[in-house]
Amino acid sequence: MLSTSTRPPAALYRLRLRMTALAAALVLAGCAQLPDLGPQPTPKSTDAFQAAASMQAPQAQWPVEQWWTGYGDAQLNTLIAEALADAPDLAAAAARLQRAEAVAEIAGAANKPQVSANASVSADKLSYNHLIPRSPSSARLLRTLVLGVGGPMD
Repeated sequence: MLSTSTRPPAALYRLRLRMTALAAALVLAGCAQLPDLGPQPTPKSTDAFQAAASMQAPQAQWPVEQWWTGYGDAQLNTLIAEALADAPDLAAAAARLQRAEAVAEIAGAANKPQVSANASVSADKLSYNHLIPRSPSSARLLRTLVLGVGGPMD
């Protein structure tokens, strides 16, 4: 008579034993007591810091438009005059910004819905001797209309 024992193999039995021991160790570690850390600290109020006193600065006048002339350096005056002459003004910067926005919009156009249409009409004249028996109409008109709608698939 055959034995119908359902006992697992020894390797599986050892694995179950190890996993049970690991689970028991984790459960017991979760119950561990933390050491006494003393009284809980309380945050200081903003008035306790000296930030208001350390951030005070004397009131100063806004610099004049040509502040560098106060140094009395002719070379500095020449360099800044040359830089200002070659510097782009606000209109040029706005034009560059507008061009960059247009390029970005063109690049993003592929992600927007698109509609296209195409139509064509053609006429063909067949030879009288081409078809046997002879065709009742020797001219043929072909009309084609194609509509397409597309967009990104998300």
